[in-house]
Amino acid sequence: MAPFFILNQFLNYLSTEKRFSDHTVTAYENDLKQFFEFSEIDSLAKLTEINYQLIRSWLVNMIDTGLSSKTVNRKLSSLRSFVKWCQKNDTINHNPFKKVVAPKTYKRLPIFVKESEIVDEKFDYVLSDDFNWFRNHLIIEIFYQTGIRLSELMNLKIDDIQCDSIKVLGKRNKERVIPISNDLYQKKSRLLKVKS
Repeated sequence: MAPFFILNQFLNYLSTEKRFSDHTVTAYENDLKQFFEFSEIDSLAKLTEINYQLIRSWLVNMIDTGLSSKTVNRKLSSLRSFVKWCQKNDTINHNPFKKVVAPKTYKRLPIFVKESEIVDEKFDYVLSDDFNWFRNHLIIEIFYQTGIRLSELMNLKIDDIQCDSIKVLGKRNKERVIPISNDLYQKKSRLLKVKS
């Protein structure tokens, strides 16, 4: 069938010229075959008649079947790439995506950990003189109080923790000074005592 011949040419283009992974090419293939099946495209003539109403019908159908906005947008993106390729190769001479509005995707809000969950439940019930315990406790307290990046923490030296601030080397080697509580400084002092 003509549309599947063209589809195979497009998939070959993705694989050889765009150098997409096999997994990505397979995803494109599945998405486009689903569109062809929904739209009953079985000839080159029907392929050239793809219009925005047909794409919007497919979009509504996908949402009605319970697909997430993220999945729907990925499938639309596969079809959009295919249509652009067809336009470049003179198979389709119009842009059926002009009036198509993709569904909005919503980002999940981050889940914050309560101080009581970090400190009380994980550490306060443990009584230990172990160096590793004090070190781990100090690391989590530094993260919680300062919000520094993991890379900044990894480059942190014990002398960078002063009585009222921490000196960190951030992105592009910019030095920042972050205020800390006296309690955090005392925990550093306790760590040094345990170490010695």
